[in-house]
Amino acid sequence: MKSVLAPLMSFLLLCLLSVSSHAQSAEGYWLARDYMADDGGYAGLFRSWIVISPTHVDRLISLGAHYYKVKYEIQKKDGNAWQLLNLETQQPETFSTQFVGENQEICLGERDCLVYSRVSALPDFYLPPGQVPAVTLQAEWCVDSDCAWAGYSDYQIEQLFNLSTDFSVSSARFSAPEELEQRQGVRMFVDSFSYRLENRPDILESFSTVLNFTGKAVGEKELALGQTPVQRLHEGSFASLQVPYQGKILSVRFVLKKK
Repeated sequence: MKSVLAPLMSFLLLCLLSVSSHAQSAEGYWLARDYMADDGGYAGLFRSWIVISPTHVDRLISLGAHYYKVKYEIQKKDGNAWQLLNLETQQPETFSTQFVGENQEICLGERDCLVYSRVSALPDFYLPPGQVPAVTLQAEWCVDSDCAWAGYSDYQIEQLFNLSTDFSVSSARFSAPEELEQRQGVRMFVDSFSYRLENRPDILESFSTVLNFTGKAVGEKELALGQTPVQRLHEGSFASLQVPYQGKILSVRFVLKKK
């Protein structure tokens, strides 16, 4: 019996060591989520992807469906400390890794350190063909209960649909109606900063924006400032802001309608 168990135990030990070795391999696909603190805008939506192969390291920084990629060539491995060559800048960079349970902490340089979890593959960043939804955009602007509506051009509306693949922001400015500003002596406008969160350009909810409000009384330096969190576009009233200013409430409400 002993002669039978010995080779069997050796085989099982070899299998366990093989599984453990595979689990601790740095090669493969790795993801760090929310690596920039959420400030109510887009920061909390950033992801960092690392792909490690025997000869190269690829890093992708993604924001929804937008991404930036850097490819490194592995020049030298010394344990967990590697020397890389940035193929975009041709500059050397250091790379180190250590496992933390099933995850690994990866550092590019001395300070750019994140904890990554293993994933099966990269997402598909390719933008498929699709028609952007045709919509109209109006906004109701108010100073206390004195309100007026404004409509906006197709060009301004297009800025809400960011179709780029890199981090280029799409932005537009939307102003309050002149008659309201003249009645109240207050200048008001909103700047939009838009990105596509999903690769479905035919779906209104794939697109998002953050709205920054600015108000200012004529002849005054004091500003009324406000910001929405990330707003996915959708039909109907999709974003609103209320900002106190000199004893009044300045507000705006945006409404999208499909044509």
